[in-house]
Amino acid sequence: MSGTGDQISSQSPIESREDVRNMATFEKRNLGDVLSIEILRMIFEYLSREAQKTLRLVCQQLNIIALSFAYQKMHLTQELLPRRPNPVTSRIVDHIRMNCREISIGAPLNWYRVIKLLSECRVIQDLRWFYFPGSLFAFPIAMKDSLQYQLPHIRLHLELSCFATSKTFAPESFPPVNLASLYFGDCKPNDQTNLNSLLVSSKQLKFFQLKSDIYFSTEHGNLPAMNMISLGHWPYIQEEVVEIWDFSRLRRLELSSIDVGSFLRSVSAAMFPEITSLELSERKGSSESQLAITAAELAKFLANLRPLTDLSLACSYPHKFVEGIEKHEQSLKHLGLKFCELANPKPHAVDLNHLAKILNCVNLEDLIFILDPPVPRKNDEYETLLPLAKLLAGCKNLREFMGFCIGSHAEQYWNSHSVKMIDDYIRKNKDGLPILDFTFCVEIPHGDNRHAGQYWAYQRYNREEQGDGPSLTYPPLTNTNVVA
Repeated sequence: MSGTGDQISSQSPIESREDVRNMATFEKRNLGDVLSIEILRMIFEYLSREAQKTLRLVCQQLNIIALSFAYQKMHLTQELLPRRPNPVTSRIVDHIRMNCREISIGAPLNWYRVIKLLSECRVIQDLRWFYFPGSLFAFPIAMKDSLQYQLPHIRLHLELSCFATSKTFAPESFPPVNLASLYFGDCKPNDQTNLNSLLVSSKQLKFFQLKSDIYFSTEHGNLPAMNMISLGHWPYIQEEVVEIWDFSRLRRLELSSIDVGSFLRSVSAAMFPEITSLELSERKGSSESQLAITAAELAKFLANLRPLTDLSLACSYPHKFVEGIEKHEQSLKHLGLKFCELANPKPHAVDLNHLAKILNCVNLEDLIFILDPPVPRKNDEYETLLPLAKLLAGCKNLREFMGFCIGSHAEQYWNSHSVKMIDDYIRKNKDGLPILDFTFCVEIPHGDNRHAGQYWAYQRYNREEQGDGPSLTYPPLTNTNVVA
């Protein structure tokens, strides 16, 4: 019984001749190298001749299936496209032609050989193009023409994680017919005018992420309908600018550090018929009166959306916008809440009693909860945290909780003793399995000279053990200086 075991990782690129030589050794491996002799002897001892023949055929089929998975995603390097192919690289390239569905490129190559390989791949669907420090090169014209006219079925995914000049990243050099996703890390495109044109002409674009500010213009036309949009520091949210966006197919929307109020006044819930995931983060600098109005508008907007499965909000005045979450109690699986800092926080503005309005999140699986600044203390810390404990105990399927309290006086309000009491309350009152991962941190900012960035963390893990049920452990609290 034999079978080749090609074990090529789809995650790690092949970067050297040694990697290719290693592949040659993998090609020679058989099932006997993986299974022990004793196991093989036991298998064959009790098999008839017919069963042994069947087992050989099964192993051959399993090997074919394994090959198709091993070569589904490949990173192209010069080692795979030599001028004079050897038997090993030729066989690898043959497997790529037969099985590869996604190819990634992050360095200059012989583009003629790349185009030839892409045209010969039978099941190719996606091409990923990376820009990162030390690897900035222009998209070749030959690649654009080939993708646009000969290979229109291949989806192009662009990922830019560093600043690129207009020479290395020229939007007009990419084929709009193929562009499916565009990701910018902590950088922004130098040529914003041509980027607008590229976005408008890319009718297959499904995903767009940009963390830096960019000016969208109405001059180039409307943007295509996408499945996911993620924008940070969106500078101008005006009604005429929002109109160029088509949210009809949008499933996930992420807007961070924006004027949430302006955005909500420019859209309506009816514009998002398919949305299931929403993340909104209020920018700093708004007046408290304006923040209160925004919170009320947010509650109304949430109440009119279809049921969400994923919701993350970082806004002020939770006693106003928490009401809008009630509609999504039964559908939410992931929830993130950050009660943002106010210049002069009032007790009613951040009182955790407002969490009583969302106690029926029966399908919630994980919760991230952040307070900045901490809640004003009542008679004791336990009473202050009790509404949060009731929320956690009521979430029957909750498996993970992460809580953060940030501020100069955070430790005065929430301490290790009160958090442990809350943990005990949850374990006592929660039906079903306990929370698998319970973490609570109090962090004091670096700007506070008295504590210089100290924090403490309370962490508890539950583990299922055979016969004994859940096992609870309490690691010791830490009080450590954070190194900036």
